[in-house]
Amino acid sequence: MERRKILLGSGAVFATALAGCSDSTSEENGGDDDGGDGSGDDGDNGIDDSNGNESDDDSDDEESDEVPGFDKDKIDLGHTDVKVDDIKRDGYHVDVEVTLEDTLSQDELYAVVEELGIVAAEAIDDPETFVESIETIEFTIFNTDGDTVLSFYIDVAWAVAFIENNMSEEEFKHKALATA
Repeated sequence: MERRKILLGSGAVFATALAGCSDSTSEENGGDDDGGDGSGDDGDNGIDDSNGNESDDDSDDEESDEVPGFDKDKIDLGHTDVKVDDIKRDGYHVDVEVTLEDTLSQDELYAVVEELGIVAAEAIDDPETFVESIETIEFTIFNTDGDTVLSFYIDVAWAVAFIENNMSEEEFKHKALATA
């Protein structure tokens, strides 16, 4: 039991740190168009920077709505007690929010984790495009009160290995459960 808490804590810390890194990078890029810092360093970049940032802002909006190489509609377990609430892109991560309508035992919860992992991997339509844009699929499972029950992630490399038959279903499930 302690091992699971340690893995959960370290996975959460890693995911938070990783998410913080990608957020600060995008903020730094966005901050360059507000001030003259980007144009002051390189005169050529100042011209390109204003044009690039306008298209970057547009692409950021598109990226938050669209996940390249991924079919969001395929993430459905068909359970009445498990509801996928939201799937969105956040930089190099796909965040999936799920609500449990009923209280599940630990074994039932882990079965949902395994099934979500498999369904997410199978939702990757174009592995090459997906790998270029996304690093992890992060799941947060909530109860009906909005409290977090469990969170876990799937590394895209694992998912691609699984869908290309280079990793067994059991090994894939084990890797996903290890992040919970």
